[in-house]
Amino acid sequence: MKLTRAVPAAIAAAVLALSGCSSPAASSPSGAPADAVADLQKAGVLKVGTEGTYAPFSFHDPQTNELTGYDIDVVTAVAGKLGVKPEFFETKWTRSSPASRRSDST
Repeated sequence: MKLTRAVPAAIAAAVLALSGCSSPAASSPSGAPADAVADLQKAGVLKVGTEGTYAPFSFHDPQTNELTGYDIDVVTAVAGKLGVKPEFFETKWTRSSPASRRSDST
């Protein structure tokens, strides 16, 4: 899969995977299990790994060196809707999945 679809696909996969872990009565309006959404909101942070090298989706602004792009905007909007702070960490694409499970990834 290309990196262009990585972040939205990862979010969709996580929501779908988590939605299969509960009964429909325990789901939030978004379809994700209520406890998963509550846990995320309690943590206050939505951690997302990105390579940061694939414009226009995820790259460094040449003037500020801040991560920017479509994927960054989408994750920031989702985090805002959930009432949490987005936290991005950079990783090589081949390590994205294992690295995203580690809390010390930077």
